[in-house]
Amino acid sequence: MAHNSRWKSGAALAALVLLAGHADRASHAQPTRPAAEQPQPAPQPMRLGAVSNFSQGLTTGILRAAADIQLRHYRDGIRWQQAETEQGVFRFGLDRVNYPADLAQAGAELVMVINWGNPLYDAGMTPHSPEALAAMGRFVAAMVARYPAITTVEVGNEFNGANFVNGPVREAGLAERGRYHLAMVRAVADAVRAVRPGIRILGGSTHSMAAGYLWPVLDAADPGLIDALAIHPYTTPIDQLAAQFAVLRRHPGAPAMPVEITEWGTTDRADAADHLIRGYAALASLGVSSLYWFPLNDRGDGFVPLIERDRSITNAGRAFRYAQQRLVQRTARDVSPDPFTRAYLFGEDTLVIWGEPRPVTLRTAGLVARNAEGEALSGPLALSPSRALVIEATGPLALNRDVVLGCSALVADTFYQFTYDGTGQPNAAAGFRSHAEIGGARLPWLTEPGQQRAGVPWAPYLSVAPARNMRLDAETMRIEGNASGAARVIHEYRSPTPAALQLEVRFDQSGANAGSLAVLVENGSQTIPIGQNQARVSWEGPVTLAADAPLRVSVGPGGGRAPRALSYRLRLHDPARCSPG
Repeated sequence: MAHNSRWKSGAALAALVLLAGHADRASHAQPTRPAAEQPQPAPQPMRLGAVSNFSQGLTTGILRAAADIQLRHYRDGIRWQQAETEQGVFRFGLDRVNYPADLAQAGAELVMVINWGNPLYDAGMTPHSPEALAAMGRFVAAMVARYPAITTVEVGNEFNGANFVNGPVREAGLAERGRYHLAMVRAVADAVRAVRPGIRILGGSTHSMAAGYLWPVLDAADPGLIDALAIHPYTTPIDQLAAQFAVLRRHPGAPAMPVEITEWGTTDRADAADHLIRGYAALASLGVSSLYWFPLNDRGDGFVPLIERDRSITNAGRAFRYAQQRLVQRTARDVSPDPFTRAYLFGEDTLVIWGEPRPVTLRTAGLVARNAEGEALSGPLALSPSRALVIEATGPLALNRDVVLGCSALVADTFYQFTYDGTGQPNAAAGFRSHAEIGGARLPWLTEPGQQRAGVPWAPYLSVAPARNMRLDAETMRIEGNASGAARVIHEYRSPTPAALQLEVRFDQSGANAGSLAVLVENGSQTIPIGQNQARVSWEGPVTLAADAPLRVSVGPGGGRAPRALSYRLRLHDPARCSPG
């Protein structure tokens, strides 16, 4: 599959999440629905694979380097038009078509992605006519009958986007797009299961955690049609995966539906190894069936591969190999002790942990600390928000017994404690609560599932009913009023006891058309204007709180151009927590 790096890289993702569509014409999103009382999939070890491009001409020499990192699960496409150049006649001689035979010889298996059309049908556009869909089904059936290495078929690739569909399917609205997708899934599934009943069929095929797009697909899918949802959650920060998965699972058909992450990667070379291990740990704990790193080899699109063009192994490749050796055969449990620390226990003897900086002490003999690439660490250990620390034991391992965390002064953080329950209540007893105000009226947040209509973010977020373009998520907000008046977003904190804390406030707009912000800190009778008519506000200072007295931070338009999208973060520290004595 050819991937456009601009589609998934930082600037494009920011535009996707923050600024998608200023002309929303559909009705307000449906509220999230409670899930039926169904058990979620039982925890199982999560497969780890990679996205190759044998179908685009990569030589099979890459298999030798892939064996060095213990890669056994591949995801790749087959170009239908190369295999069928005459209607009803399939030719398998090309390396770009026949490579599943090489995978079988290497003891590997393949998720085959079928997405693009064939000029023989529907003029080569995304298949949509009955004739083209039936022909696609026959082609995929011929492939799986010939190549036992194909164990799974993924129908569509980021079908909810614009890069991998064309023709009438691309021009259709979101609801119609989902129906086109299901017609393709049915055609492929019926044909494939007729020749290999045990083949797995992946559907959904979305970029981002687009629950609002996926829910109608689940509503319309025949029982048993889709074996698992395929999702590419590029726009979800690792520490928000659990919260966004919980929104997806609110659909009555979603709790028991397996999920496979068939693409996951980063453009940050320094962070790639940790991105792989942290993502693997978080997703494995959520019951995800498989994770495929994108890409296996360098494609020139900026995404960090596992293997370079000279066949050398990258830091991500070394992390991949370490995960294969230590994590893949073990189930994962979330044992995080607080909202600011992420901890996952694999089996009973391996702990993957990261979070707010604090010392880490190993109390039991025989424990070994490693980084994301599997390298042993020596000297003082500490947590980092972006670096995975892996602790290996030879027997059962317990946090706070064998591995002890030092103090952290952090008491509240809008990123770590963000929640989609719509009430502003954080995921812990203490933390910031938030609400919106328009024209002085207080408004609660409503959970939106993401991509439930055109022109909105493709992952879950919060909105308010009177101003449908006003948005909030863990990292960004969009401030937009209505006829009732200007809008503000308020974050409020209450301490259960008197406290002397340190407050950090950051609001930041990107782009040349940044608006004007007015930011206030209200502490009892004291009001501090920390930013007036500014595009960016960064402030830190002490605040002394009475018991249960509100500390409020509000942001809204200043005197110039009204702000739209901005990033934000509020944090409170208690320096006394870590003071000597």
